Amino acid sequence: MSNLRIGIILSTTRPMRKSVDIAKWFKAYTDSNRKATYEIVDLNEYHLPLYGDESNMNGVKAFNDKINQLDGFIFVLAEYNHTIPAALTNAISWTQDVFHNKAAGIVSYGAAGGARAAEHLRNVLAQMQVASVQAHMLISLFHDFDENGFKPLAVHQKNLALITNQVESWSQALKTLR
Repeated sequence: MSNLRIGIILSTTRPMRKSVDIAKWFKAYTDSNRKATYEIVDLNEYHLPLYGDESNMNGVKAFNDKINQLDGFIFVLAEYNHTIPAALTNAISWTQDVFHNKAAGIVSYGAAGGARAAEHLRNVLAQMQVASVQAHMLISLFHDFDENGFKPLAVHQKNLALITNQVESWSQALKTLR
């Protein structure tokens, strides 16, 4: 599994987003406990135009190149209005086959742990030929954050191993299709 590259995709570009802290926590775990290489993929860095506006095709190309280099994904998924953030929908719209035959796990967050957005994302991923794994982490805005920021509950520690095991196994298996 040491040759696997897994992207931790931040789903939102909003100022003061919570996904950055969650992604750093997740990456710290993988740096210490996993043989696969995990890296944070921040949609803010690509300055993607709205789908159909071809004003920044350099950003679109760079994003596609990054996704193409990766074998699997962990989506740090915010729930906005019971669904996926517009920035993530837009980013996925700019891609096609670079997502095909890869695996993904979802670490969602929101008032209800982001569960509704995660179900929507699973449908989108299926259309993109991405296998979403069964393991899923639900981060609560009420229980996993306090006035000092992200303070994950202890239950999430065991889920880190579960979700990374599944994403890595599926990513390795799906490599044979690419």
